[in-house]
Amino acid sequence: MILKEMEHKGIVPGQTFEDYKASDAVSHSDIKTFDVAPLKYLLYTGNDAPVKKSAVHLELGTIIHKFILQPELLETECLFLPEGVNLTHKKGRELKAEAEEKGLTLVRNNHAKIAAGVSRALMDNKTYGPFFYDGKAEVSVYQRFGGLACKGLIDWLPNTGGLFIDVKTVGRSCQPKAFFKQCEDLKYYRQFAMYRALLRLSGLSIKRVLCIVIETEPPYLMRMYEMPEQLLLAGEDEAKRKVEAIQQCMATQYWPGFDSEIIPCELPDVTPDWAYEKAGVKRRLLNR
Repeated sequence: MILKEMEHKGIVPGQTFEDYKASDAVSHSDIKTFDVAPLKYLLYTGNDAPVKKSAVHLELGTIIHKFILQPELLETECLFLPEGVNLTHKKGRELKAEAEEKGLTLVRNNHAKIAAGVSRALMDNKTYGPFFYDGKAEVSVYQRFGGLACKGLIDWLPNTGGLFIDVKTVGRSCQPKAFFKQCEDLKYYRQFAMYRALLRLSGLSIKRVLCIVIETEPPYLMRMYEMPEQLLLAGEDEAKRKVEAIQQCMATQYWPGFDSEIIPCELPDVTPDWAYEKAGVKRRLLNR
């Protein structure tokens, strides 16, 4: 697999999501696939990559983004299912086919209600709402990073400058304990750090990175989090090392999967001390 030279470089506002996806520059989503296994990265970034089926919660997140960040595009880029019609009905299937043919986002009725509620709750919030009054939405950025052409998609770039905001939706809790775990597990800190690096390489200085986390159930509670500098520095270093590892796989054409080691199946919670003693094995604390 060889990446082409960048078709775009720098900050590209107004680019369609389809054009962004079509670019073969490395995205943070690609890096997350590489985290699983290099071989999986090779499969899902090739010309014959299998089509990933969109999960319902991802569809909802996309629609909420549009309601919050690009409400002016709802009429031209979305097709709304009428009240009482779902995808099991003939009418629903017809509308789905029409949306796919025209390249529109199909919006289920319940998703439209949730997205409208989330958007209204955010804009009515006296602390968080003003951040979204004036700025640019879904801003693409392309730069060479870690030796390869990379890309990022910034949710919201306020015209005040000096910061960017990412919008996350959650089905359960926006509280710190839940978000901190998700931030670590899903590598949000690395994603934001990579985006900041790409913007910096494009000549834009970013002093603050904010993430608004909104629950998708009424009353649509929300929290805003700021990424500390030390976390962003660590995230950028991690992202750069991952991109360099991808470049190394490209150079050697070696894309390992899961076939290089034999892992002992240890279940300490169901294995009593006497069994370890009888087997002559010391109990180990596993870091999972």
